[in-house]
Amino acid sequence: MAKPTARATVRTQQLHKSLYLLQASGTAVWRDMRRSNRAFYAHVADVYFWWRQAEAVTGYLDGEYAKLNRQFKSRVKYGINFSPLLALVWGNDNCSTADLDRHSRALNSIHAEYLSRPKYYAKDGVAKMATFIESKHGINGLTGYGDAEAAEDNEADEESDTRPAAGAPASDATKSAALLKSAKAHYAKPAKRQ
Repeated sequence: MAKPTARATVRTQQLHKSLYLLQASGTAVWRDMRRSNRAFYAHVADVYFWWRQAEAVTGYLDGEYAKLNRQFKSRVKYGINFSPLLALVWGNDNCSTADLDRHSRALNSIHAEYLSRPKYYAKDGVAKMATFIESKHGINGLTGYGDAEAAEDNEADEESDTRPAAGAPASDATKSAALLKSAKAHYAKPAKRQ
């Protein structure tokens, strides 16, 4: 076997350094993304429960929607048109019609879930509904978008991870700590010269 050249060794060291940095930042970014998603799911659940309260006050929502100076469909095929509610909460100009439609469909799924178990959601409803949203894989999961593609992707995967499961997955904090420790140990060593 040929001995690696000095240039190849330096390049390999640079790649290792870059990899450790990517792993450390990747763990942090992944954790932040998950935290952001969970916060968004809680927000959507909060919007839904606020709507339930506002809907009980005759004329309140219609008056607020009128201030938007925007026309919305009065009927949609999938149930309640929550687009005016979303425009009211998120800002009239902050969402495209497609975004409003997608989230309106998701809110219909949330509404159906609530109606199927109102006693369950009577206490800690926002937290429970946020967990429900996450269990359905977020907004797209609630709308059913992507189901066909996901099924095809799963059928097309012929390879599987052949590593044995090692119990419960490590938490993000555990992974971050391990990567940080590994990176510190790696960079604490003086570079080998050949």
